[in-house]
Amino acid sequence: MNDSKCLFLILALAGLSPRPFAGEEVAVDFSAEADASRFLARATFGATPEDLEHFLDLGSEAWLAEQIAHRTSELVPEMVGTGCFIELGETNCPNWVAQLVQGHMLRTELWWQRALYAPDQLRQRVAFALSEIFVVSERGSFIFAYPLLLADYHDTLARGAFGTYRDLLEKVTLHPVMGTYLSMVKNQKPNVELGIRPDENFAREVMQLFSIGLEMLNPDGTPILDIDGDPVPSYDQDIVVGMAHAMTGWNFAGTPANSNAAQWMESLGLLGPMEPSPSHHDTNSKVVVTGLEVPAGQSVEEDLELVLDLLANHPNVGPFLGKLLIQRLVTSNPSPAYVARISAVFDDDGNGVRGNLEAVIRAILTDVEALSGFETMPATFGKVREPILRLTALMRAFNAVPQNGLVNLDWAGGALNQGHLDSPSVFNFFLPDFSPIGPIAEADLVAPEMQITTHAFMNLIGNLLSWMINDHYIGSDCEGCVAPLLDYEDAAEMAADPAVLIDYLDALLLGGTLHEDSREAIVEYVASIPLGPKFAQIKEGPSLKPPPGYERLMEALYLLVVSPEFAVQK
Repeated sequence: MNDSKCLFLILALAGLSPRPFAGEEVAVDFSAEADASRFLARATFGATPEDLEHFLDLGSEAWLAEQIAHRTSELVPEMVGTGCFIELGETNCPNWVAQLVQGHMLRTELWWQRALYAPDQLRQRVAFALSEIFVVSERGSFIFAYPLLLADYHDTLARGAFGTYRDLLEKVTLHPVMGTYLSMVKNQKPNVELGIRPDENFAREVMQLFSIGLEMLNPDGTPILDIDGDPVPSYDQDIVVGMAHAMTGWNFAGTPANSNAAQWMESLGLLGPMEPSPSHHDTNSKVVVTGLEVPAGQSVEEDLELVLDLLANHPNVGPFLGKLLIQRLVTSNPSPAYVARISAVFDDDGNGVRGNLEAVIRAILTDVEALSGFETMPATFGKVREPILRLTALMRAFNAVPQNGLVNLDWAGGALNQGHLDSPSVFNFFLPDFSPIGPIAEADLVAPEMQITTHAFMNLIGNLLSWMINDHYIGSDCEGCVAPLLDYEDAAEMAADPAVLIDYLDALLLGGTLHEDSREAIVEYVASIPLGPKFAQIKEGPSLKPPPGYERLMEALYLLVVSPEFAVQK
């Protein structure tokens, strides 16, 4: 990699994006496409040229309505009956290890297909955001051995993306993957003689990460302070204990109350929410969130319903969850006013419904700050693109075509430092309040995605994008290339005019935010490349020569995808 490309990459991964360029006259006006591209970067896994045209035809409101009405593109139905899978929770595969590897590859393959090609892009994008809030992970866990259940967890988030928060919270709580990951399953009432006490893992995380957070919040997301100026805690350890006791008595579906290890493991492979196990439930009174005392004698279901109702109706949920979703979709540092507007929609969607996620997502994407923040607050607006979203944006922009019908991108997780349902802990790949040392921290801003931006990642992501651009395109002779192939035909036709080419790529991939100085430098460099590709001379056979304009396109494309403006979604 030459020095100029290295500098682009360092700036991009550091999140140092200059003020967007808006004003110089260009040969072709791509401003409408740029506006649509910025919207679609937040609402999908990246804009395709066809997406831009369709969005501009419909407008944002009609496009959102169309997306929300789309049928959910689920993973489980395709997994069932494929390979070793015969029906839900059952298999006839004689080799358990083969089933494990094949099942894992199938799940990740199907998820990448949804990210790249599913028609319900908004739903899939929101489900991905939710998976980084309601976190479960196959990493370092025997959950890896149950890819069908992991696929069902994704489908649960996708189906619930536009439902109510209360309904989604219950489905997440009772999902066997969550029950296993945060050890709520087989959680038992206290038994002093046997040294048993309820596990507090899920009880703590459902409050800290999935609903109300650690501190009491104003509707605009700022902390409520006590008389000494310190944040007021949302709960204490006694509340954690009470919540853990209230949520005892749940087991996998179809598991006998006093199941042995073999029966328990067999039941884990079955789909379906966890079921009550009354003999394991603590029926004593207990104090739970908000300080409410749960009366003695309630059933397993009554206690859970009560605590979930308390969480879903807690005043913190609107600002807490709303800000997390804004960060995952739009900007890392939303203004308090933006958070307050979303919090108000969470509290009441306009029809008296609380926690309507469809209304919340609409409000997040169409808020005035989301639509104009890149111009009105350029120093603080935007977010570093997650590694997965960098790759999907590139592939969707050039309508990448699967080879042999397969996406085959599971191997890319190492270079991306990120994978679907594969975070290192329940705290996701990065913390929402992470702030890298330096100008960002000094400005009291956060950049969550920078937490996984290691030196190794800086090299790996640059090399991965370069490999995809220079080798994975239709007509290339790349041996061993298994990822989808980029379609350069239409874009390469613009290479005769480098200014038009750069402006088109800027609109499609960067939302028209390329800085003027960068644009001028790239246009000048691209113009110096002959239309007849020089690198074709070292290859044998005329059939291996790419068409005219391809080298210009690939050089321009690489410089743009390692630029600060692409690294920071505006």
